[in-house]
Amino acid sequence: MKYSVIIPAYNCSKSIKETIESIWNSGIDNSEIIIIDDGSIDLTACMSMLMIKQDCSLKYVGIKNSGVSSARNIGIQVAEGEYILFADADDFYAKGSLTLLKHGLNQKPDLLIFGMSFDYYNRGKLYRRETMTFPEEGLKNNENISDVVLRLFTCNYLSSVCNKVIRRQILLDNRIYFNQNLFVMEDFLFTLDIIKKCSSIYLSSDIVYHYRHNYDPHRSGNRLQAVESLSEYFIPFGRSFHELKLLYPNNRIVGELEDTVYLMLLKQKIQFSSLRGIRQTAHDFMNSEYSDSPVCLRDKTVKMLMHKEYTKLYIISLKNRVKHAVAEYYKANKSTFRERGM
Repeated sequence: MKYSVIIPAYNCSKSIKETIESIWNSGIDNSEIIIIDDGSIDLTACMSMLMIKQDCSLKYVGIKNSGVSSARNIGIQVAEGEYILFADADDFYAKGSLTLLKHGLNQKPDLLIFGMSFDYYNRGKLYRRETMTFPEEGLKNNENISDVVLRLFTCNYLSSVCNKVIRRQILLDNRIYFNQNLFVMEDFLFTLDIIKKCSSIYLSSDIVYHYRHNYDPHRSGNRLQAVESLSEYFIPFGRSFHELKLLYPNNRIVGELEDTVYLMLLKQKIQFSSLRGIRQTAHDFMNSEYSDSPVCLRDKTVKMLMHKEYTKLYIISLKNRVKHAVAEYYKANKSTFRERGM
């Protein structure tokens, strides 16, 4: 079998049919689809069984609710394909899109990364679409993989596992699985662990996968607020970057990427923090190994932390949150405003 598409599913009976049909219509052949039902309490299991009647290559595995990373790890263990793909149960592949990757896959890379689209919906209607592509296309071998990693991160090519085709043997031989203790950027860490073991990566600019965002005005805050210490949360990332540095000791880009990722998480945490939370984050940052990073020290937000301008930071982040919420509300309801002549 050539391909295994793993779908972690939780209470997605209304969307999983569309996801599965999009895989069938993507042009992929010689494949299996594996649904890992993560303890759903809706009709996900019933819908999956109905889909299995249409195609016996579809597999269903029901597990106790334990999170998306655990579900994906079980999928890796169950998969039989030479290559693995991941899809979320409310997303979809563009029609015929996977046929666009045949040229790259014919070169037998350990990892293939393709473009994707972020689709924003409100009341079932698409109101915004942002595409993510990489300006280069072609095969990268072991010697020049490290040179392109930072640019891949900048283009958001490393943040999701849903825009990747992964040689399954790379995962099994190196025991690469998702870290089940993480709930922010676990996909990035998984990808980083894979890249360290790849001898070749094929980069494609084709838009293949569509990631669905549903507008929710009541959703506030950020998952990073559940992280008490960012420096402790970042330890698995630091460990993975350290191994990457040992592979490419003369490449400063790897170290720069590590600091850039930490800085991004730091700023996201501050963006949604209370004044007290900002003070705690500042203390954690000052005692971390990244407090003397040139990448961090050049940043305006970090400079304000260093000067203990906590109240000013809080006011700025509050204004930015309000500004973003208003802008997103307008985009999500633009058609309604036009109908009312507003």
